[in-house]
Amino acid sequence: MLALLGDLTLLDILLKIILLVVGIILLVKGADWFVASASAMAKKLRVSALIIGLTIVAFGTSAPELAVSVVSAITTPAGQSADIAIGNVVGSNIMNLAVVLGLSAVISPMIVKKSLIKNEFPFLILVSVIFLFFCFDTIFANNTSNQIVRTEALVLIVLLIYYVYGTIKNAKEEVILYPEENHPQEEIKEMKWSIAIILFIVGLAAIIGGANLVTDSAETLAINIGVACNVDTSLMTTLVGLTVVAIGTSLPELVTSVIAAKRGENELALGNLIGSNIFNILFIVGLSGTITNLGLNSAVLFDLIVMVLVAVVSFIVAIDKKISKKDGFVLLGIYFVYLIFIILRTFIPALNFFG
Repeated sequence: MLALLGDLTLLDILLKIILLVVGIILLVKGADWFVASASAMAKKLRVSALIIGLTIVAFGTSAPELAVSVVSAITTPAGQSADIAIGNVVGSNIMNLAVVLGLSAVISPMIVKKSLIKNEFPFLILVSVIFLFFCFDTIFANNTSNQIVRTEALVLIVLLIYYVYGTIKNAKEEVILYPEENHPQEEIKEMKWSIAIILFIVGLAAIIGGANLVTDSAETLAINIGVACNVDTSLMTTLVGLTVVAIGTSLPELVTSVIAAKRGENELALGNLIGSNIFNILFIVGLSGTITNLGLNSAVLFDLIVMVLVAVVSFIVAIDKKISKKDGFVLLGIYFVYLIFIILRTFIPALNFFG
């Protein structure tokens, strides 16, 4: 006999979970194919490896979050909060620094480059605070609801352009400024034009298709679980966006960083994590917000504060140019406490401090 969860039977639930997993796999593999093919084509067009790494690869690692958030923003009815879109970005940023960085440091202590402490880390904290400010409309703008409107999204896009330009400029000067540090570049594989074009199209299709599967499955499961458990469906959708979807879309960063840590090269992964978080805010929220205003429920405001605090804590432990195994456990501990809290908050509404 099939059990019911909201309007779903047990068979429906299993199917949605399978589709969610398939969607995540498509997102991760699609991003991998997209980056490999785009990098190969750019190399054939004689674009420097440095530019490829700072643009195509940086975009590719954020492609899963981008696809999920854009699809969620487009499909969210007017006037409702974009719980998956915002929860995915906030959850991914928290996970990247608390879990991926923490786990990498536990596996192998991480050396932090001077340029990250001087440039990328402070900029990440700055854009995180700006994002937080834009979201607190009921406090800072005396509005009746919290949302990212198009003008705010455009500000984020402008900051993205500034960041990409500054990153390329600083990267070219970095070898001169910090000659004692290594500046390896990822080898770009040779690929025939026909194969590169096919992989590019297939990768892009996989990203888009995977995003639709993840968004639809996650939202359907969250809504039905919320109904079955008699809890706020928006809180449940936010929880799914902050956890299941965020973890799924952060898999490229997680796999890359863990492998780098095992090889003793995790200092290279730190720059990718910081860059990914900056891209998540400026590019993903910026692009999604230019498509449609992004509504926010009250619960995600607390998550935004946690996102900023995790960035600040990560910066503090990195100031001495080394993130130790102890620091890694601290970051993992922060995420564990946060995870327990957001689960309890979903089922105990009184824990929603901004509700």
